[in-house]
Amino acid sequence: MNFFYANAANEPVGPLPEEQLHELYRKGTISLDTFVVAEEGSEWKSYRSIKTPIPLFKPETLPSRNRPVIEPQNPSNQLTKKCPFCAELISVDAKKCKHCGEMIDAALRAEEEAKRITAAQAGITCGTVAVTAAHEEEIWTGSPSQLLNIKLYVIWGLVLIATVIAGLIQPVFFILLIGLIIIAMIQCTLAYLNIRKTRYTITTQRVKVTTGIFTMDIQEIELFRVKDTAAHQPFFMRLFKIGMVQLVSGDSKNPNIFLKAIPKPRETRERIRQEVLGLRQKLGVRELDVM
Repeated sequence: MNFFYANAANEPVGPLPEEQLHELYRKGTISLDTFVVAEEGSEWKSYRSIKTPIPLFKPETLPSRNRPVIEPQNPSNQLTKKCPFCAELISVDAKKCKHCGEMIDAALRAEEEAKRITAAQAGITCGTVAVTAAHEEEIWTGSPSQLLNIKLYVIWGLVLIATVIAGLIQPVFFILLIGLIIIAMIQCTLAYLNIRKTRYTITTQRVKVTTGIFTMDIQEIELFRVKDTAAHQPFFMRLFKIGMVQLVSGDSKNPNIFLKAIPKPRETRERIRQEVLGLRQKLGVRELDVM
């Protein structure tokens, strides 16, 4: 069976026969923590999980052909044992080898292996392609247009103008005008900050929406999960060359994301579509509709 392994740059190398893979371990080119995958497989695992490697004996510790090998006796009160990975002597109570750093305790080794696999999911993905956060590049970032609040601003403007006119007729309305001005300032300020604190970020791997004035909320969709895109420009927004982009994904928690009142919505939607197709091809992801 042939294998690929991930080098220091997180790039796949191979395919190599299994014996050659063991030879690389004996030479120190790869370690027990190096991730490998079978040529026909898709799941990356550590080299340790493929096969228990041959211990790295030092030349001076190898037995001579001209004299018999005398194994030390194992008294009931022995204080040391051999590490199963590097063959060095360690304490019988040791849970981790002080020479090679490997976990001796089976439970701790399984826990450490689970952590390695979880951490590696962001670094090595499907097939033989390595995708890491280092490859993520920002395409566009910005906030919605304040034109989303134009309706609120116009309504409050008309209300205040009407109150001023009424105050000219009946001065008692000027007292009401003061209260309305305070309410209008508070509501318009909150509406302005709500738009100002909304941030859209589009990268080569995901789309993120950050909202909140006092409490921050982050909603994001991985691009390879995006199933469809749409752009919408009402007549009023077209006058100002802005619009809305909708992303539909297969993520049940975040099925839709709306990018409201952003510039060049059609160009942005097309760029996202191209990035989705490219990322899916790179990861070998295919969409499957279940009826």
